Amino acid sequence: DPRPSAEAMVPAESAISLWVLADAPGNDHHNLNGEYAVIRNHSTDTMEVGGWTLCDAAAHCFTFPTGAIISPADSAVIYTGGGTDDRHRFYMNRRQAVWNNRGDTATLRNGQGRVVMRYVY
Repeated sequence: DPRPSAEAMVPAESAISLWVLADAPGNDHHNLNGEYAVIRNHSTDTMEVGGWTLCDAAAHCFTFPTGAIISPADSAVIYTGGGTDDRHRFYMNRRQAVWNNRGDTATLRNGQGRVVMRYVY
């Protein structure tokens, strides 16, 4: 599991962290699952994320399926390309790279549209 740099981490008292690996090995458009976002649940409670959205600054969004959860001390990885969702891996099913290598903003919103967290790089 790749780890973000220290400046990418949120304060320890936060219940969740969000970060993006934007620069996939090789050509980002040919390695869509080489770029991804990670949401980590640092709390002792299960996070129910069904209906939550993760979007970049250009409004390329992923919506978590109904019933999706992130267990305590666990992570969800959202890949740009295609695949089969499971408890830990989700796929945006995009045909082009989403996360800008030179900087972008990842915004996580709950089912009511309230911003839960932003990650700017």
